Amino acid sequence: MDHTPELTAATLPEFLQQHALTLLDFWAPSCAPCLAMMPLLEKIQADVCELNIAKINADREQAVAQSYLVRSLPTLVLLQRGLEVGRLQGVVGESHILGLLAPFLTTDIEQRCAEIEQQRHQRDFSQQQLDAAIAELTDALNNAPDKGEIRALLMHCYLDRFLLAGNNDDLGAAESLLQVADFSWLRSPQVQQASSRFQLLNGRHFDPADRPLYQLVARECYDQAAELLLARIEHQTDKKTESQQSLLFRLLDTLADRKRANELRRRFVQWKNRHIGR
Repeated sequence: MDHTPELTAATLPEFLQQHALTLLDFWAPSCAPCLAMMPLLEKIQADVCELNIAKINADREQAVAQSYLVRSLPTLVLLQRGLEVGRLQGVVGESHILGLLAPFLTTDIEQRCAEIEQQRHQRDFSQQQLDAAIAELTDALNNAPDKGEIRALLMHCYLDRFLLAGNNDDLGAAESLLQVADFSWLRSPQVQQASSRFQLLNGRHFDPADRPLYQLVARECYDQAAELLLARIEHQTDKKTESQQSLLFRLLDTLADRKRANELRRRFVQWKNRHIGR
């Protein structure tokens, strides 16, 4: 039995508004190839949870078919947020349809990365869970070394475990992820941010004896850390602020909110211009 919803010109807009990824199956009752395709489309609908398949009877809804430039049946039109991103015409196999869908589906590793990132920000990782996440991300990165989001997340997990257990080997492991043959793998904003965090926690720009600042950095509260440090710089009575300025720039490089980072950078420049003029 076919459970695929059948849309009309009246119901199509609401359906598209409710679903991010839609495959419209333009068909007709007299079209034998269309009827032959329906069991396959039902199978794909059951297998791909992110996809929403709907039928449109091209004989009844001729205006809709014309608006989508449907010239023959069956025609499959893939829409993302209501905009066409691909189509297939005629009888096609499962591999062709899955190939059409592939660029618009969340992969298992992308879903897993999102889950790990959420756990990180909730501070909901035990060392055992971190160990498992690191092993999982290492395997994923070996299969896709050019994926900056995986490399960055793996670095963050090593740094999280360093903060949890204090093992310097984790710092070394995080640093090793920056030592690659293809430097294009390091260009993503995620890797740059993870690299900046590594530099902070590795003590190259930062004095861990400064506990309030270190605790903010450890919790990835870079906005608050930069605000605190900038306030200190602004109240300096001498000119020995080079190390603090270097740390401030590193914090601003690490801050994901670039608008906020630029705001703090302008504030520093204004202070410096006043300071030099004294």
